[in-house]
Amino acid sequence: MYAEGGETVDRYAAESDRLIKKARKDRPAIEDFYEMSEAEQGFFCEIAENPAAYSANEVAAQKLMSEGIQDEIDEQYQLLVAIPPQAYKIANANNPQQKNNKRARRGHLSDDTVRLLHKKAKLLQKDPKYRKTHPLEYKAMQKEIARACMSDFNKFVDKILIGMNAAEKAGDHKELRRLLELVGKKAKKAGGYAKPTTDADGNKMFDVEKEAEQWAVHLQQVFDEDDLEKDRTPWATLPAGARAPLQNFDRAKLVKIVHWLKKGKAGGKDQTVIETFLAAPALLEELFEMTETIYRTEQTPKTYNDILQFMLYKGGGKDKEDRSSFRPLSMIQVARKLMALYLLLQLQSEIPDTFFPETTQGFREIRGCDDVIGILDMIMDRMIDFKQDITIVFIDLAGAFDTCSWRALDVALEAAKASVKSRAMFRALYRDARGIARASKPNGRTADSEPYPIKKSVLQG
Repeated sequence: MYAEGGETVDRYAAESDRLIKKARKDRPAIEDFYEMSEAEQGFFCEIAENPAAYSANEVAAQKLMSEGIQDEIDEQYQLLVAIPPQAYKIANANNPQQKNNKRARRGHLSDDTVRLLHKKAKLLQKDPKYRKTHPLEYKAMQKEIARACMSDFNKFVDKILIGMNAAEKAGDHKELRRLLELVGKKAKKAGGYAKPTTDADGNKMFDVEKEAEQWAVHLQQVFDEDDLEKDRTPWATLPAGARAPLQNFDRAKLVKIVHWLKKGKAGGKDQTVIETFLAAPALLEELFEMTETIYRTEQTPKTYNDILQFMLYKGGGKDKEDRSSFRPLSMIQVARKLMALYLLLQLQSEIPDTFFPETTQGFREIRGCDDVIGILDMIMDRMIDFKQDITIVFIDLAGAFDTCSWRALDVALEAAKASVKSRAMFRALYRDARGIARASKPNGRTADSEPYPIKKSVLQG
């Protein structure tokens, strides 16, 4: 609905605007904070980080304002989470097509094909023996559905080919690769519901709540500090007086980021997706306001850093009763993604290109696996031409993502000359991160665990 446009989207945008105006409250603490100078705002953040270095009066005043800001920013975030489904429900109330089509349209299927599938489902629901009692009619219906699906697929491929031609002419290699992946993806092997059937004590699990609880116990151990992490130097106190010059917040970057975020992706724990904001200018403006407040105050809403985690079986014949045979898929809130990408742009502008050696390829702009493979291919050809021996070593680090240290990254950011403000925001996004394990059954039943702390790792989406 959000991406297709039309009257429903217009109604959704209007309802979002109306609901925000109705529910929005005054935010005196945030307003008082914005009236402070940049130096005073920086001083506010410094007291929160290291209260022992300041007087009792300064700490008390900062704490009072901080508590007010926390309440207001929590209210603002809950507003952003609650309004989209309310506005959608009101905007879609008089849409008969949406009322009848309970199943969402998926992939490249057209509305006509979806209607045929719904017709078949209703017939079988009304008469489960329809295929036996009306074999000719059922066979004809199957053929009609097959023809419709093939026609839709051909149109889907033609659209991709046109897009590839346009991307090639424009020199857009990223878009070309994306379109190639759409037609070249291999079907995944079965095992989507593969999971342990016993708990840590070897007892059989029958309810989904128990599964979620057991995954939470496992993941808390994975993301807890190990002996190596505990031996690291504690988080260093950031230097005083260094935040103010970089307090400026660039809204234009946020506009770019929301259009960079991929559409059609599942949301995090709050269930919002980027389309909900792009379709409603009032909601998007509210999101931008909250993001700027988070950046300036270095305070996040209480559930902002909650990461919803699903477990995926790694395959390869690994033991399905062993929980290390699974990896967590982390679903991050759209609002948090926005802040993280803003921070990334800040870091890219602050860290000089010369900080990384040319041999470092990972997570660098305009660098990818194609470049590394191409260089390796050229080296191999050259060595063969000169009749020289060459040894190639592939190293797969065990738990490379799970063991990533945030404190070590903070030290690296300091060495890379990242600003104090960027380091402070990095800490704000990660030091209070919590995971929530979600378990599911094939029948669609799900359950979420209680939150558990995440103290290290790269959260893989």
